[in-house]
Amino acid sequence: MGAVLLGLGCTGCFTESRVYDVHVRNNTSGPVTLWLTKDGPPEEAGWERPESLALGKLQDDGPLGGVIVPARGVASTGPVKGQFYRDTGAELRIYTGSNTFAEILAIGRDSLLRMDYSLKPGRNDLTLTDGTDGRVRVSTPSVAPASK
Repeated sequence: MGAVLLGLGCTGCFTESRVYDVHVRNNTSGPVTLWLTKDGPPEEAGWERPESLALGKLQDDGPLGGVIVPARGVASTGPVKGQFYRDTGAELRIYTGSNTFAEILAIGRDSLLRMDYSLKPGRNDLTLTDGTDGRVRVSTPSVAPASK
């Protein structure tokens, strides 16, 4: 009976493989720092949140894990595979500026200098622009309806 209850309590514990391919065009007036991560468990190499990495780090002010994209630059992850729980998704953290690891840790979720963008499995084509409120704006190409 205990094994049956244990199995029922772990329904959300099963993972599925997903692949994300992210392409970013930075049309803002300055550099941005990009960080690919998950919005929940399971923790996995290549998908770590900066906060999780910081637990194992001492003082280091150099770049780590993120990619700095200059103004008018482009960046691409290529296909990145990960294991996800059903309710966990991939996200791209977008930080305004050319940030060190310590600076990334200091920029909270509600800061104007950070945006967390939810990704869909497969290819994600994103264009970044300057918003009027100081935040970076993300847009995706619009797909024209199929003609009949």
